Amino acid sequence: MRKKPEYVFRILGEGGGIGISRMTINGQQRFLTAHHEFDPSDEGLEVNKEIGYSSFEEAFTYVSKYPWHLLYMERVHEDYRIFVLDRLMEVLNGERGDGSYYRERKREDHQELFSVRIFQDASGVWSYSFEKIDPSPKDKGYK
Repeated sequence: MRKKPEYVFRILGEGGGIGISRMTINGQQRFLTAHHEFDPSDEGLEVNKEIGYSSFEEAFTYVSKYPWHLLYMERVHEDYRIFVLDRLMEVLNGERGDGSYYRERKREDHQELFSVRIFQDASGVWSYSFEKIDPSPKDKGYK
């Protein structure tokens, strides 16, 4: 028996997106990445790929090939929230620079999506905590 696929992770960019769907086929959970990009130039750059995986973590390796953390995250299922947050911290802590682009453009959206506080400590290390999100994080010593 096959259950209807459910999006458990989805990011959107201009003209496309990448999603991971979860489904059950014959009692086994499977994950499908769907990557679609529109090519307005008609130069054959359009992308329409779907690849099956046996785990969410395996499917996420496909997503990790792209700057997913800088795109619009539309959906992260509760079952994978901590996994994605941990990957986000790995990406942010592995980047060069001071993190100002992320801090100014994406952090608030991600704090709302994940219901966590995302902050950078005095040494520049990114972390998250489940404390209540204060609208003025600078007052608590966070960048």
